Amino acid sequence: MVNQLPQSCRFVVYAHLDARDLFRLRGVCKTTRDTIEHPYVWKRMFAADLFTLVTESNQEQPTAYQSIVTSIRQACGFSFTDEMKWSLSPMRWTTWPLMYRACAKKLHYLRRDVTRLVAELDEIQSLRRERGHLKDMTQVRGKRTGTEMRRNQLSCVKYINKSTRRLWVADHSVPTLVTSKSDLLQRLQTVDTALKDSTATTFTLRTQLRKEHRKVLGLIAAARAQVRTVLVHECQDSVAPVASVQFYEALLGAEHLYKDDKDFGFDPAFLRVGSAQVALLPLEPTQAPIQDHNGAHFAITCTDEADFLAIKASLSDDLKRAGGPIAAVDFFDYGRYCPNSFIVL
Repeated sequence: MVNQLPQSCRFVVYAHLDARDLFRLRGVCKTTRDTIEHPYVWKRMFAADLFTLVTESNQEQPTAYQSIVTSIRQACGFSFTDEMKWSLSPMRWTTWPLMYRACAKKLHYLRRDVTRLVAELDEIQSLRRERGHLKDMTQVRGKRTGTEMRRNQLSCVKYINKSTRRLWVADHSVPTLVTSKSDLLQRLQTVDTALKDSTATTFTLRTQLRKEHRKVLGLIAAARAQVRTVLVHECQDSVAPVASVQFYEALLGAEHLYKDDKDFGFDPAFLRVGSAQVALLPLEPTQAPIQDHNGAHFAITCTDEADFLAIKASLSDDLKRAGGPIAAVDFFDYGRYCPNSFIVL
């Protein structure tokens, strides 16, 4: 239905789609033509889900993608530090919007496999408990002396007299099923066989999950390279090519927290710089500040003026260390639109 709409209508629909969650973008990225002619919306949607750092010390409400990655790490037994040491080869086989859809499908399958793996691990724990109980019932104990038996009895009921013990046994007695030793041994053998099968299944599931997770990371690496290539080509025609690329790379590698913003019609990205929270408002070329200053990409705003000045100076120092032409970065006064704000050109 979306493909049958006019081009201008499709762009409006794309801009207002709730695509912050990777699992909700189903059947949207169907035509590559829209992504080529209007790449801004797709870059924002793609970066919102796949460029989010999934660390282990995330104190915010995790997204579905972060929850799946965290459950995979817990089930497979590797951490974020181990994952950073992996050597990933980018799976460059198609355009990055189609790789977005591939990641969405794979994460659906990974969520199903993680659920199955957790069920298998619970089954293994129950089988181990049952095997231990059966071994205790079938274990042949040596002959104990009367002194040892009396010592054990006295240690268990040291502060309870005989009448109290009899009353307690009468109230809490549970009828036990009398089973022969041969039946117990047969049951124990069955439990051992089931435990071996479950262990083999768990090993296979863990190996497959690790492989699929590496594939998803490879797709993300390839898509990140393609998006940055697009950014370089776009910034070559702008006022500050090097500084814009450095700022984009810092933006795509940062930890994003998305909230609704009714005034701009887009979701601002919140970066954590130290203890401050900075809002990066993505601006369209049709908005007023961009008409006066060509090359601006994002408006940065902060609630506290001191934090605003510190972040402004920190961003200038970062661009200087990165080798970008600081003269081409103009911190335009955005106060008439939003207080304590500026635009990176």
